[in-house]
Amino acid sequence: MVRYGDRNAIEQKCCVHHPFSVCYWNRDCDSSCTNLSVSLFSNCPSSLWLDVLSSRMLEMNPVPSMLNIGANKGYDVRSFIERFDARWTVSSRSWAQSLARHNVTDQVCGACGACGERPRWRAFDANAGAVVAVEAEPQNARLLSKLFAEHAMRGRDVRVLQAVVTGPFASAASFVPIMREIGSETTRPVEKAEIRKGSRKQFSRVRTTTIDDIIASQALQRVDLCLIDTEGMEHAVLRGAEGALRAQLLKVVAFEYSGLWCFRQPNNACIRLEPVISFLASFAYSCWWLGNDGSVARIDPACEDASTRRWSNVGCVADPGLVAKMEKLERSRKHAPEVTNK
Repeated sequence: MVRYGDRNAIEQKCCVHHPFSVCYWNRDCDSSCTNLSVSLFSNCPSSLWLDVLSSRMLEMNPVPSMLNIGANKGYDVRSFIERFDARWTVSSRSWAQSLARHNVTDQVCGACGACGERPRWRAFDANAGAVVAVEAEPQNARLLSKLFAEHAMRGRDVRVLQAVVTGPFASAASFVPIMREIGSETTRPVEKAEIRKGSRKQFSRVRTTTIDDIIASQALQRVDLCLIDTEGMEHAVLRGAEGALRAQLLKVVAFEYSGLWCFRQPNNACIRLEPVISFLASFAYSCWWLGNDGSVARIDPACEDASTRRWSNVGCVADPGLVAKMEKLERSRKHAPEVTNK
């Protein structure tokens, strides 16, 4: 009998080593194109890919900058500063304790258990540059401001913006559901027309913006790491970064994707991953699945079955040096020992 905790490992083995008929519960295994052993198991990716890219990022910019769209509880900001700021001493455990002090009750360690996270690579003599954390949910935005103040972020260039980041030609404002628990990571803004009559008080009106507008308004010369977590609106956010992508101002871009979002779009609208990857490729960005075990697999936009029905993470780069490092990581992990849950 398979225990619940073993299912991830068993499904992975079925997808990779056995016929589709064996894994009757997982339709995603029926594919001849996508590297499913990585793509299906990239919901909580290892940070190994960032460890590999960090030295090149530091070569390109001695004060690396970050733009975090959908900053949630600030774990990614904390990790970025720890990676590139030799003076930083606040561990992920300490960060979790601060969250608890500020009455966070929803996934205190984040959706992927960030309480024990620590970069394998750290700069010995460097300072992080500008960090812009964007959060749409009002309670989370206030929480981030409190956390950054508590941990002496004033001595660093860390900024919090409350806004809904979307694509060009969007409405001037969106409506964000008011969450009952502080720290929720699943807030999805909606248009005014989507709000049912009589439920307006359950939403906060929040201004909208784009990545291109943020870069201009915050006077950012470049963004070394751009993380996007917007619950299914990543495709729109990337469209709103066309200027930055064309100029390759975003050095490393990472975002989430799930085919399950297709069932949540109004009017049966669905943005599959293939056109998003093709859009990025038009600006010379190459993209990889970011595996939970540290493996990465290049995404071919020509594959009609690239869109998984799971929660996956994608990382994209254009700089030849960064591309070379991702390619080397992909080759090395293909020969790494198989990782299983026991």
